[in-house]
Amino acid sequence: MHMTFEKIDPPVAPTEHPAYRAARMVRELHEQNVAKIDSGFIFTKDGVDCSAELRAASLEQIAQCDIIMERAKDMDPKLWEPASLILTEVQATIGEEREENIALGASLPEIGNYEHEKDT
Repeated sequence: MHMTFEKIDPPVAPTEHPAYRAARMVRELHEQNVAKIDSGFIFTKDGVDCSAELRAASLEQIAQCDIIMERAKDMDPKLWEPASLILTEVQATIGEEREENIALGASLPEIGNYEHEKDT
């Protein structure tokens, strides 16, 4: 299996500050972990129950996300523009590289295949 760009959804115009959106999504993941732990799910590391430590760390991350979200929600949308310009440039570069790889008949390595360039 090779990585392709066909299954990647194009980005949509931001309706909220990118930092707010990222913090909201991270917060939701930590809330899910806390909910799992509270419902009896046990997280282990090297065979040892680390659920209490993970729960405490998740609650700390939720608090940090709340701070980021509070600060980001009042930011002027004009401040989003530099990030949008950079994203547009990155997308153009990816498109150029993709077209070049297709023209050369090259394929991209599998996701997670970090040994594809390893000397043997």
